[in-house]
Amino acid sequence: CAEMHSGFMALRSALTFNIEASLPEKGKLILRDQPNVVSDIERVFNLWSMLLNQSKGPFLCGQFSIVDAFYAPICTRFRTYQIALPEIIEQYVSYLEALPSVVVWQNDAKNEHDFLAVLEPYRLQVDN
Repeated sequence: CAEMHSGFMALRSALTFNIEASLPEKGKLILRDQPNVVSDIERVFNLWSMLLNQSKGPFLCGQFSIVDAFYAPICTRFRTYQIALPEIIEQYVSYLEALPSVVVWQNDAKNEHDFLAVLEPYRLQVDN
């Protein structure tokens, strides 16, 4: 939890949280051009894989815990930017996303439709 709370700054800065968006092309560019983001993603993958192997899953510490809640927004970022996930990570993310509380959280967030144009220019309609 502490590492998630104060770490992964490159990942969190480049793969901004936007549950409504689908940004696979932006994800490809980030992975190509920002090695510090790739390093953060690899750290997350290694950490999650280690925890899942130790706990035998389905959550990072076996049962759902605060650790999973802290990392849920990272799962959403991986989906938004379509980051390829190793099989064990894909299973974990899918399992987490299927939790009723996560479904409600994501649906509520998608229904807000709030954004700041300066932070999300790709969401503006531009007529040529």
